[in-house]
Amino acid sequence: MRIRLVACVGLAVLLLGVSFARSDSPLTSTNLYQAYLDVRAVAKARTAGGMNEEIAAYLRDEKVTLDLKAAVINALGWDFHGRHNAAQFSQLAFHQPLGELKLDQLDAAALFCLGYLQALDDYFQPEKALPYLDQAAAKKPKSHTIAVIRALVRAQTGINDQSAWGRLGRETIAVLDDATLTEDPLRPAAVKIIRDYLALYAN
Repeated sequence: MRIRLVACVGLAVLLLGVSFARSDSPLTSTNLYQAYLDVRAVAKARTAGGMNEEIAAYLRDEKVTLDLKAAVINALGWDFHGRHNAAQFSQLAFHQPLGELKLDQLDAAALFCLGYLQALDDYFQPEKALPYLDQAAAKKPKSHTIAVIRALVRAQTGINDQSAWGRLGRETIAVLDDATLTEDPLRPAAVKIIRDYLALYAN
């Protein structure tokens, strides 16, 4: 009886650890939108429930800086069972299914939005977002916002390997501090939110 109890407790701890590793992660726990709640579009996105025409238009507005777009996407959030914001954005903004978009014809902002949306839509498979974010970074190599979100997604790809957490945390913090990333900077308060969370991994 005692052996069974110990086994059950051990299994429960193991399952809890797996659940924690999945739900508490670089993508789901870095709530950078909190540094932008003074922006009406961010506050509205938080309660929108998902992609809509107004949000899609905001994300495609060339006058909106990339850090604000990141905050809106972050505010849309994620769901354990997955979401479809990237596909909906593709239809609303480009009138094409997500899988039919030609990435080499999209600008850096569009690629960034699609990549970040995709990452939050299915955070169990963050690698799906990297083709968009890699091309966005190639087109805007000095963008702080693109580089940081890309680093978070890359860190997410190693979430199941606990031995890599320290390295991934330190590498992502290094991107936060990269002085060559002079364009589209995230607000200092947003950087602090990300840094404070990643310190748990780095240590």
